[in-house]
Amino acid sequence: MYRARFGFVLGARDNNHAGRREAGIYRFKPEGEVAMMSTPVRQSVFRLFGSTALNILGISSSSNTLPRLFGGVALLAGTALLTGPALAQTSSPGLLAANQSPPDTLEEVIVTARKRSEVVQDIPESIQAFGAKELADAHLTKLDDLGGLVSNLNITTRSDNNPDVVMRGVGSFGVVQGVGFYANDVQLFDGQTVRPEDLERIEVLKGPQGTLYGGNNIGGAIKYITKLPTDTFEGEAAVEAGNYNTQTYSGVVSGPLVAGVLDGRISFFDTRSDGFIRNTVLNENANEGQERGGRITLAYRGDATVATLYLNGDWNYSADGGNVLYKAVADNVYSLQVTDGTEPKYKRGLYSTTLKIDQEFAGGLALTSLSTYFNSYGDSTTDTDKGPIPFLTGYDHFATNVYTQELRLANAAG
Repeated sequence: MYRARFGFVLGARDNNHAGRREAGIYRFKPEGEVAMMSTPVRQSVFRLFGSTALNILGISSSSNTLPRLFGGVALLAGTALLTGPALAQTSSPGLLAANQSPPDTLEEVIVTARKRSEVVQDIPESIQAFGAKELADAHLTKLDDLGGLVSNLNITTRSDNNPDVVMRGVGSFGVVQGVGFYANDVQLFDGQTVRPEDLERIEVLKGPQGTLYGGNNIGGAIKYITKLPTDTFEGEAAVEAGNYNTQTYSGVVSGPLVAGVLDGRISFFDTRSDGFIRNTVLNENANEGQERGGRITLAYRGDATVATLYLNGDWNYSADGGNVLYKAVADNVYSLQVTDGTEPKYKRGLYSTTLKIDQEFAGGLALTSLSTYFNSYGDSTTDTDKGPIPFLTGYDHFATNVYTQELRLANAAG
């Protein structure tokens, strides 16, 4: 599938807000500038070739943009060969230092793998963390894409939006067996309930996690941490298009609601595709689909109390008909045409609410309360006989409601 993407950013943005770090990876903006470059690379280019080299890397709207871009790529390749050992010592396996970081220093990657903020290098566990910049550069659009970034991890999302996961040889069918999925420390009980858009980071915890996350997490756990509201205004929007009439729209708006007290953030997405499998009997595409959803986050910051409210919603429509695969002509023949007399459909909706309250007490104690409600439902229509005459049709409906409450008292000083 071919895609083209266009996006823009509005407002002031503090990369260090709430402990956020962005990776120092080359990102070319429409206006033609190198928006982010790791400090060692930038200094090496400047020392070797002077300021002209940095000008070559910028993309402008002039007619010589393409030669300058190719020249910049060649220059970067040569610089990487000359400065490879130095970069290997100053680059973190997770997030790289931002532009403001001192030269030749390691950037601390903060994670919450043990349900408290810690430097990833201080945790005696196997953890891989990916920040917002790395996720954007990898262009993650679904859970399956995460398997290409993490070793010993394989993810396949079924047509009903639930993933089958194998981590370190331990497999699971769905999201609550073998490998657990969490969003802001709350366990997920359905499929892809958190889109990769507008995430602060993803943490992949390998190995048994039963002590802190329960007995089902024998293979490991995958944690999503969404971005918190900012105390300064910022906005983002992106439009993406591809073949099969694939279209994706997304946007984010964040900023203060009551200065110094209450901040808010809202994000949304809408993606759709006409599909590529043709039903010759019904004379329509058989695997078209659409998914849309959004997230609202409110953050209250008091002297000793911090309260965060997360509201999530996701609605998915697919013509795949749940888990049912289309009948193949033969085991070695792949066809883009089917002859089903009944149009298969799959509709799923879910929404969740999470209230997190952090209260600090005298003596270095901190109490964390997590109150959550999760609801999901699904309806599917299946052509059971897989023939051109609508003889046997299957219907299925399910609904899930989950309430959870967690109280955690810990030493705030760590």
